[in-house]
Amino acid sequence: MDIKPLPVHLASPRSWISRLLFHPTRTPCWSGTLIEFGSCVWLRQSSCDIDPFESGLFGKGSLSRAKPTWKSRTIDKADKRTVFLEHITTERRKLKRGQENPSLSSSSQSISTTSDDVWTVEEIKDITDRQDYEQVFLDFFEAFFLIYALDSLIIYDPLDKPLSIDTCWTIFSNQMPSFATRYAVYHYYRSLGWSPKQGTKFGVDFVLYRPGRKHHHGDFAVVIVTDHDNENQYMDWKDLHRLNRVCTQVKKTLVLCYVIKPSSQPMDRPHCLESYKVREVIFKRWSPERNREK
Repeated sequence: MDIKPLPVHLASPRSWISRLLFHPTRTPCWSGTLIEFGSCVWLRQSSCDIDPFESGLFGKGSLSRAKPTWKSRTIDKADKRTVFLEHITTERRKLKRGQENPSLSSSSQSISTTSDDVWTVEEIKDITDRQDYEQVFLDFFEAFFLIYALDSLIIYDPLDKPLSIDTCWTIFSNQMPSFATRYAVYHYYRSLGWSPKQGTKFGVDFVLYRPGRKHHHGDFAVVIVTDHDNENQYMDWKDLHRLNRVCTQVKKTLVLCYVIKPSSQPMDRPHCLESYKVREVIFKRWSPERNREK
């Protein structure tokens, strides 16, 4: 089958996409097992020296917020000067609880160190035998992009049978009726060099991150708008203002991504992606005090 996905532009010879496309191996770098009930693909242990997260923010650690760092945070303890996202979240929550109830701020340290439901580092080492039990999971969009656009992944079913691209498309579409539309948007932003991640906790479809170790903040929040009634999210001005308020509070720019689907072409094969059209509009709140002409 001839694969003709949306254009994948290579920003530079050292970009993460080029490292995957021009890797000297002939076989895909990674393999994974389909977990249908969890709508994800579980990456297997691989001898490939390319880290999927370091190579484009692919996947999520099962015991971490994003990058798999559980072993470094617990068993290895790493360098004490190393700050992980989990540390930032913990400190932010402690600070917030201290502001809401000042009486807790003075005793928070003693509570965190004497709690019976928290294992010490030595206990974790004994229980795990210094093994890393954290797993890496890909969502359906990441998995299909790796198998369809980059040919860097082999997906197996629970019976260890390899799945073809068409089979994966069918399974993903059955699990998620709007998969084709959402994947078209995912592929579009991947081709522009962004790393889209699920944006459910912000009330949007995707949050766009810049690949790289220094970029931990998502700059844009994407909401998908389609021309099909069965997928369209009807939004009035109040809904837009609510979304924009949330995005402003978390320092993100709201992007309305309009997707025009082909009406006559069947959607049972990934070839239909060639007929998709994507348009985007940045939505910002106009403030008379800030935007008044000086």
